[in-house]
Amino acid sequence: MEKHSFLKAIWMYKIVILVLSLVGFLLAFFVTDFIVNQNFSYYTFNFKSDTAAELIMSKDYISERVEAFDDYNSYVTTYNKQVNEYYTDSEGNVNIPDDVTLMSSKKLSSGYNYASIANSAKIIENEDGSYTIKIKYSKFKTTFVSSKQTVSKGVTKAEANFEKLLTWNLQYYTFENGVCAKGETVSPKYVVTLDYAATSNFDGGFKVEGYNNPYAYGGFAALAMFLISICLFFILSKGRNDDYLTDISDNRNIFRSPFYLAYWKEAALCFKKVKNLAGIAVLFAMMLVCKLIPIPSGFGNLGISFTYLFFSMISMIYGPIAGLVVGIFSDVIGYFIGGASGVFFPGYTLDAMLAGFIYGLCFYKTKLTFAKCLYARLIVNLFVNVVMGSLWYCIVYIGDFTFDSYVTYVTIISLPKNLIYLLPQTILLFIILRAMTRPFAAFGLIDQRVRDHVTLF
Repeated sequence: MEKHSFLKAIWMYKIVILVLSLVGFLLAFFVTDFIVNQNFSYYTFNFKSDTAAELIMSKDYISERVEAFDDYNSYVTTYNKQVNEYYTDSEGNVNIPDDVTLMSSKKLSSGYNYASIANSAKIIENEDGSYTIKIKYSKFKTTFVSSKQTVSKGVTKAEANFEKLLTWNLQYYTFENGVCAKGETVSPKYVVTLDYAATSNFDGGFKVEGYNNPYAYGGFAALAMFLISICLFFILSKGRNDDYLTDISDNRNIFRSPFYLAYWKEAALCFKKVKNLAGIAVLFAMMLVCKLIPIPSGFGNLGISFTYLFFSMISMIYGPIAGLVVGIFSDVIGYFIGGASGVFFPGYTLDAMLAGFIYGLCFYKTKLTFAKCLYARLIVNLFVNVVMGSLWYCIVYIGDFTFDSYVTYVTIISLPKNLIYLLPQTILLFIILRAMTRPFAAFGLIDQRVRDHVTLF
């Protein structure tokens, strides 16, 4: 059969190319996010005041303001409880008159040392007498709130909290014998006017300065490493005899790579035999059972399922085309018989199709190795689940979808889960497929030589 040296050289070293690309991505990502952004990115805002910014942003002053907020919120709880108790009748009904005001708490976001953040801020005095304040980007990180399915933007948190600290009045009320009246007003010691016109960005007056997208730089680095690897293996394969790239697996029953017409002709026959349809049906039924019993993963609403084991068996026996078709039915049928609480979305169907296709490319009519199990799960976990799955989730479940919300969901929920479970899933996949090669070979579903040559690499 015809051999394509360059493509076969790439396929032979695909795990090396994949690892080099992944290393390039991770290196660029961590350098950008944990070194560059942590030290050279800031939230900036402008304000005007007759008082020096050094006093306004001092540790002592901000500590006083934080304490004032704490005292105010403690008073609000006591005051509202007193009002509710006074106007609760014998049947437990609460009827508060319109002329009685319930107080609203004015809380700062918890978990932040505002005095320390203010003390470490950079202060720049402008020519017009205003001040520009720079707060390190790492002080207020964007997070994903799983319970509310929302993204809490770092710039929004920085703006909301410092606007309260620098400008808000705390209006107290008094209540005695049914009489409500305004009490003390605690105003900031220094008068501050936030200059939103000078720094307008996003939805308010704060903006992000010097931020570098780690995913963009990681993607560029991965692409660069991929192209360098391709060029390297092109040089290695150029002028070599075809025997250099050929081994005993290059035959009609066991292929070294999918770059053969005969490979795809064999894969296209998957649905033309009743025996094949029966085998697919049995494995598909087991796959659906696993799909209906997800295990909580500890990362938001993402679960763990053993569906991929049976999915891999189908693709291993019947090929990538069968895996692609089964992916369609598994997602559609699994959704409607599983009583899913979410909405049906075609993007998830595309994910299932791609997963089956990838398993087929890695396991169909080829030698089984641990390395192939690893990069099959690597592609499915990182590309299908993280890149594509996170995109569909944000489109469907996050109302105000932005690239920022997508990146946050990937970083906080999807990527950690898929990286943590990558190796355990790979090991389990290799063990199960290796064990199943014996009965599969005995029933003539796979070539006996696949069973006899299971290796790590």
